[in-house]
Amino acid sequence: MINYRQFKVSLFLGLLISLIKLVFILSTQDATTQASLKTVSLLLHTDVWFAPLGLAFLYFLMVTSTIYLVFRVINYSLKLFYRLSKSTTTD
Repeated sequence: MINYRQFKVSLFLGLLISLIKLVFILSTQDATTQASLKTVSLLLHTDVWFAPLGLAFLYFLMVTSTIYLVFRVINYSLKLFYRLSKSTTTD
């Protein structure tokens, strides 16, 4: 089952983290970053314009999925501890 509240929060946090990373990349002025930006610019102006957009979407999806998985593990752990504490107090 999907917890829609956790899913919405993970989408929002994934978007926020992706935007922060983009701003960090654009604000960095080293040679590697400049070369990467030139490569992305070249790809956007050729027939493979979808490659940088696809990679950006995959990065966003990876971050969002990781955050959602962390939420689900925390939720499962809390419910497990609650059930364990409830079963030990009734014995």
